[in-house]
Amino acid sequence: MSTRAVYPGSFDPLTNGHLDLIERSLRIFDELVVAVVTNPAKTGLFADAERVEMIREATEGFRAIEVVIFDGLLVDLVPAQGDQDAKRDGHQPCSRPVRRRQTTQDPNPIITNAIATSMPPLTGPSGCRIRK
Repeated sequence: MSTRAVYPGSFDPLTNGHLDLIERSLRIFDELVVAVVTNPAKTGLFADAERVEMIREATEGFRAIEVVIFDGLLVDLVPAQGDQDAKRDGHQPCSRPVRRRQTTQDPNPIITNAIATSMPPLTGPSGCRIRK
């Protein structure tokens, strides 16, 4: 049985930390859906289609990756993709308690959440800091 996971994020912009997590996710899972989340409340640096294209170009040599645009709740996307795993970016230390609460309060018991951070040399500024 193959395993499939979803890695949601704004990816605005795509960072080396994101690419590290994508590559490492593919060591664990057979397939990975990279879900570019749209958020009308935020003004992004890049349009949704541009972010998708950046991810596709940066992961061109990777196997088994699908990049989708998503504007709903992760709890709805994961089953729609036929997945049972959601990989979350741990971001900076200040956001980790929020991510931990999100994973422990998941309303769908069949979804497994995983929080991961990029390797220390690649843990740089978050996307919001880069945009500023």
